[in-house]
Amino acid sequence: MADEKVTRKGWQQGLQEGLQEGLQEGLQTGFLQGEVALLIRILEHRFHIIPPEYLIRINQAHANTLLLWAERVLDVATLTEVFA
Repeated sequence: MADEKVTRKGWQQGLQEGLQEGLQEGLQTGFLQGEVALLIRILEHRFHIIPPEYLIRINQAHANTLLLWAERVLDVATLTEVFA
């Protein structure tokens, strides 16, 4: 009986930790997708057409890189300069 309580408690703790980790990963993925969508929208507004090679780079980029590119949009004249 004591072993069953320990096993149940361990199972519940493992489940709780797994749910927490899954939630964190889901939130991070959602934030990254939002940053990608926002950068694409900003680029389309400013430069109208985004070539596929840039869309690929955007979709494969890390959050810090997306932020850097979004900031560059404010200071550059061409799409090429955003990704330089």
